[in-house]
Amino acid sequence: MEIQSNKVIGIIGTPKSVDQYIAANFSNTNHKYTIFDMNEKIEETRNVLECMRIWSEEYALQKFNEDDLITFLYIGRLDGRIDTQIAKLTIGEKKRLLFLKAMLANCYYYIIHELFDGVDKKDIEILTQMLIELSTYATIVLTAENDNGFSICDKIIILSY
Repeated sequence: MEIQSNKVIGIIGTPKSVDQYIAANFSNTNHKYTIFDMNEKIEETRNVLECMRIWSEEYALQKFNEDDLITFLYIGRLDGRIDTQIAKLTIGEKKRLLFLKAMLANCYYYIIHELFDGVDKKDIEILTQMLIELSTYATIVLTAENDNGFSICDKIIILSY
């Protein structure tokens, strides 16, 4: 299958079927892609800005200063939570923070697992705005076991169960 650039594509299926689909369709691409699990555990004792600092050193192609990181946090509407410990964030806030981690990576393809899983309507709206921003310069592949939040997708692929 030809993956079109600068699109949001949804893939609905079991984790195993999604992994098989991604392996078959992205392993031969010449473009950088990274898989991000939005249910990833984050070190609970760190604060929001510390996580962004650490991730920017691990994933970013360029060095970001504190003002840059605060701008990222503004995009995720987390700029008012800079000093908040991760343990005190809601599920939706943690997902927004993990999405910002993905944005730091500067990929051609972003494969994002379970972005909307367990978040409320407000967080779906914020995450959707973040997806729109990211999709202006990258192709995003959302994967999940249901279509919650997939109204943003330009195309949805349903894998057999």
